[in-house]
Amino acid sequence: MEPEWEREGFLEQLSRSAAQRLYKALGTYGYQTATRGAGWYVKSIPPAVRHLARLAAGDPALKPIGAALAPVFARYG
Repeated sequence: MEPEWEREGFLEQLSRSAAQRLYKALGTYGYQTATRGAGWYVKSIPPAVRHLARLAAGDPALKPIGAALAPVFARYG
């Protein structure tokens, strides 16, 4: 018997998991660039920010993150 799952619930969790991973990745990019001098991470920041902005805009539970990061989202729009 296959487990029951709901498409909307799955997509909601997927979106929130993706947002968490992007937030973590942005921290890593910043650390690697600022502390370790690994400047090649800089090019990954704008696409990650844009993707996080899309996720935050599409999920009511992520709205507070979107509001807090609005200046960053505007910069990398």
